[in-house]
Amino acid sequence: MSRSLLFLLLIGCQESPPSVSAPERPSAPTRNPWKLTFTKVLLPAGSGNPKVLVTMERSNPPVQEKHWHEPGDRIGWWPERPGGEPVGVHPIPLFGGVTTPVDFETGFNLISVEPKTVVNESTRCKPVFARDGTQTGCEPFQERRSFSTQEVVIRSVLGEERILVPEPVLPSLCAFHAPNRPPVEYTEHQKARMRRWIGSAPYDDSRNYIRPLLEREGIPYEPWEKRTGLTMIGTDTPENARRARALVRADATERGYSFYAGFDAPSTDKK
Repeated sequence: MSRSLLFLLLIGCQESPPSVSAPERPSAPTRNPWKLTFTKVLLPAGSGNPKVLVTMERSNPPVQEKHWHEPGDRIGWWPERPGGEPVGVHPIPLFGGVTTPVDFETGFNLISVEPKTVVNESTRCKPVFARDGTQTGCEPFQERRSFSTQEVVIRSVLGEERILVPEPVLPSLCAFHAPNRPPVEYTEHQKARMRRWIGSAPYDDSRNYIRPLLEREGIPYEPWEKRTGLTMIGTDTPENARRARALVRADATERGYSFYAGFDAPSTDKK
């Protein structure tokens, strides 16, 4: 056998090096189909655990379910019968009277519910009035306010989230000072009604102070409607409305009752 042939045979008998595959990349977490909304915290008397009302929503299939959860719970898991073990699949009635099992594995655990005080600084608007009671504009000012709320902590594979329940509601600026706010549009009926609007007051203050004052001054008035405990008071003409605002505002300041003056409809004409 020739040396060249022997060399080729030796090369062919060598083991081929093992193939090296690229390392697998960790898969990105899929988008959670569940939207969670925390709407209410129930603080039981004594040493019981606080409870949080959680609304769980998804679009495919369209499902919305509310359930009270305590710290330590897997959100979406609860027993189907008293004394049973928590489960994540629950029968849910859909449209048309059909009931189907739905997997409520939201991927979140409720960690804690703790009281929290939040201090926020916001810009508010203070109405500015002329002597005749007409609102001439408003003046922005800074205000610091403290809110007592509850901090809800939840955890998933992506980390912790902290939610305030209820979320502090900050006072908003008026339509003339709010940034990126579209111009206020009023119908002609709304403008006419606003010009005849004297103002609003608590029902008792309206009955005990404002109505007798307007009757003494000979200004016709009409209670329009009640909103959140307040009575809206209107009159027949814009002139009487401006005169009544000035009278009632001065009387409320002197006698110490509550009155929220109305204002004329602002001009919406484009320059």
